[in-house]
Amino acid sequence: MSDRKRILVTGGAGYIGRRLLPVLMKEADVVSLDLNPAEGVTESIVGSVTDRRTVDEAMAGADAVLHMAYGHPDHDLGKQADVNIKGTTNVLEACVELKVPRIVFASTVMTVWAKPEYPDRPAYHNFSPVNFYSYSKCCQELLIEMYTGQHDFLSGICLRIGQPERTPDSPTRFGPNFGMVRDAEVLVPFDDLCEAFRLAIQDAEDVKFASLFLTGDYGNNHYFVDETRKTLGLRFQWKVERDPEAEGVYILRKVGSPDACQDKS
Repeated sequence: MSDRKRILVTGGAGYIGRRLLPVLMKEADVVSLDLNPAEGVTESIVGSVTDRRTVDEAMAGADAVLHMAYGHPDHDLGKQADVNIKGTTNVLEACVELKVPRIVFASTVMTVWAKPEYPDRPAYHNFSPVNFYSYSKCCQELLIEMYTGQHDFLSGICLRIGQPERTPDSPTRFGPNFGMVRDAEVLVPFDDLCEAFRLAIQDAEDVKFASLFLTGDYGNNHYFVDETRKTLGLRFQWKVERDPEAEGVYILRKVGSPDACQDKS
């Protein structure tokens, strides 16, 4: 009998999923549930998390679920609420019914971006959403905390993702003008992002519930990376540094061993 776990990934065909699924497939059988088909997985189910029957079908036999499906900020509020709140409730109810012991949730650092500076407290119950999308992410975290508190077998980890970036070379330079205004303070290389999610799904067995920031390692416990490092056992493979000669430019330098998640596209 195989010891490989079966992992359901909602939103598996998305921007992050396309880079993360090959990493997870090395250790587990991966089922993707997405509005679009995913390549290179054990099973790809095309459908929405808003449909409970589809979620139950995808969840059958799973040992863990990575919940990344979301209503995009460009969608109207009704669709965001439908996907983010109803969809997450469907996933959690399926976890309870089918006794799936671990849920990992892709949250966002935007849950605290209504404040002008980066957070002065860890992620847990530190909410200051900047728009409806980030507000709904706060609600999703609270739903996961509630369900894990009500069911002894269920544990959950929420990872508040920063701005994922490819790092094809070391060093890789970013800036001075890219993305949203605050993206430069929350860069996270895909190597470190993928490893954090892998650990949250496969390891961290003593965690009942945790909400953690997931940005790059800027030093000085930026965005409380020390708590993320300790909780997950994460070893960052990249350092993020300010370029002393160019305003608004950041340099990502490789400090770990090569990782299969490295995006070569």
